[in-house]
Amino acid sequence: MIGTFFRQHVLPWTLSGLALLGVAAWLYADHTAFARRSVVATGTVTELQRGGVQYSHDGQPSMEYHGRVSYLVDGVEVVSRMLLVYCSTAPCDPPPVGSAVTVAYDPEQPGRAVRSSPDGLPRWPKPNLVSVGLVALGLLSLAAVVINVVWIWPVLRARPVKPG
Repeated sequence: MIGTFFRQHVLPWTLSGLALLGVAAWLYADHTAFARRSVVATGTVTELQRGGVQYSHDGQPSMEYHGRVSYLVDGVEVVSRMLLVYCSTAPCDPPPVGSAVTVAYDPEQPGRAVRSSPDGLPRWPKPNLVSVGLVALGLLSLAAVVINVVWIWPVLRARPVKPG
């Protein structure tokens, strides 16, 4: 009975919680490794694409501007699409086509780039929303494990001891 309870109620929650935490750690490690090995370059906006207006729960509009930016990597021109500006206020000035922007690119994958400050990306970047969500779900799964074990603990302690 106890073994069946653990196989059905504790083990799946434990495995799913550890798997979610593992995926979250892997995503954050990839994000951090990209930030640490990134190289800062100056690029030129070659195309500007405006996203649709998104409204928050309180009715405030926000908008994203993506664009294609060309920059040089070892003398070769690379073009990458990236988020240029995220605006949560009405007057939003995206960089015009032909303007210079600072980008941070991965020297191992030159097409992977993001807009950055002239100082580059931080060594310990903020976790993205996906990583935070996976950590929350993983911790919630492990909390379910604790609840299940605490719930069955009085049953385990009340079991009679077999003689001999």
